[in-house]
Amino acid sequence: MAGAIGASLVPSERQGQALGIILSGLTIAFIVGVPLGTVVGSAFGWRATFVFAAIVALAVIPAIAFLVPSSAADAEPPKSDWSVVKKPVVLLGLFLIGTSFIAAYPIIAYLGPIITASTGLDGAGIGAMQSAIGFGSIGGLIVGSILADRRGFIPNMRIMYLLFALVLGSWSFVFLTGTPGAWFNIAMVAVVIFLTSGTLIAPSPAIEKALVQADPKQSALTLALNTSVIYLGQGIGAGIGGLVIGSVGFAALGYVGSGIAFMAFMAAVLVKTR
Repeated sequence: MAGAIGASLVPSERQGQALGIILSGLTIAFIVGVPLGTVVGSAFGWRATFVFAAIVALAVIPAIAFLVPSSAADAEPPKSDWSVVKKPVVLLGLFLIGTSFIAAYPIIAYLGPIITASTGLDGAGIGAMQSAIGFGSIGGLIVGSILADRRGFIPNMRIMYLLFALVLGSWSFVFLTGTPGAWFNIAMVAVVIFLTSGTLIAPSPAIEKALVQADPKQSALTLALNTSVIYLGQGIGAGIGGLVIGSVGFAALGYVGSGIAFMAFMAAVLVKTR
């Protein structure tokens, strides 16, 4: 809903940047929330993490009341027209964003134990390393937002998903060549976390802009589907990661994630959106 409201408040040539700004809220959550949640959980137990999340969520309610423009909040939502989902650009966008998270979450869902296994860090050290997710997301959003308004959708997707596949593949290199505890290995893992989150998030502004412009009147529907596909991808990716770790270990995660991301790249190459 936030994306639909934000996109409706700016002209079409600035929708990519507007959606990028909205997505920056997720980035801030990664920078602050993920490490802080790790520290709270380590200090007070895992249940305290959920209490902390609930308190933060409650604080959002007055912010919505005071900051969302009344014209956007009071507008009568159009009736959902599911025929928009049949449009090739919508199908491609949903496939790409879902595949992104299926590819990344075999790693991201198990990032804590992955950091410990690859660097020897634990506790607050894991939280500090996880902050690289947020900083990488900022970089990805900045680049992705600019490109969303300056380049075509398909050219953006091709280069972004090729880079994404290469970055995910580098995780296997980290496990096969690194030495846990070595400062160089710690730095290398931090860089790879940064690049993973950056290349994961970078396509989002262009994808969301394409979903909005496919039918602006149905933007609430298409962006809701986008969010649903993200959560579905996270669940599937985490399940795949658990199976891979249990059967062949951490080192194979990069190969698996890279292979899935390459499927998204091939879809961007082969699928016609017109």
